[in-house]
Amino acid sequence: MQDEIRINREHKDRLFRRIFSKKEDLLSLYNALNNSDYTNTEDLQIYTMDDFVYMSMRNDLSFLIDMTLNVFEHQSTYNPNMPLRGFFYMSSAYQKYIALNHLDIYSSKRISLPLSQYYVFYNGTKKMPDESTLLLTDSMPHPDAAEKSSAQFSAHMININAGHSSGIMQRCPKLYQYSLFIEEIRQNQKQGSTLREAVGTAVDSCI
Repeated sequence: MQDEIRINREHKDRLFRRIFSKKEDLLSLYNALNNSDYTNTEDLQIYTMDDFVYMSMRNDLSFLIDMTLNVFEHQSTYNPNMPLRGFFYMSSAYQKYIALNHLDIYSSKRISLPLSQYYVFYNGTKKMPDESTLLLTDSMPHPDAAEKSSAQFSAHMININAGHSSGIMQRCPKLYQYSLFIEEIRQNQKQGSTLREAVGTAVDSCI
């Protein structure tokens, strides 16, 4: 059962990363989230990191555009720890930004940093609203965590299951097509197909 869950999660994650590995599609997704209209892919600088030295964690997509540092992650199951993971991802992305721009964090002059945005694209089976915000302080049992914690970090979760987040889907056709394809696979599996059979049938149907 665990192997089946892992396989289902991996085929969704890999497909999501592959679709948005092209700069033009990643830019389309960014525009859909921010109601912007960027068209020049040269303005987009990839920051995605394959793994962390000490945690063996990988974020799906990370990039810089217009002084906004973005981390996008696909999630096939609901995970309340996404803010903590995003906190690590964003910290690493900022370290990369500082190194690439030869900034001195020990200087007496304040350095300028890009705005941070962390989005989680969710398509699990647990019922969730179109959009929700998960806070790092929610994981802290201290009664005054929200007011007193120095670590204020949030994960903006977007439900990309078929039938959800219609505005974003309309603005990003590739995301809409992905949601329909995954829903087709899911329905085929419910009818008794193996994952391989479900994917094959979904490919024929969507084409």
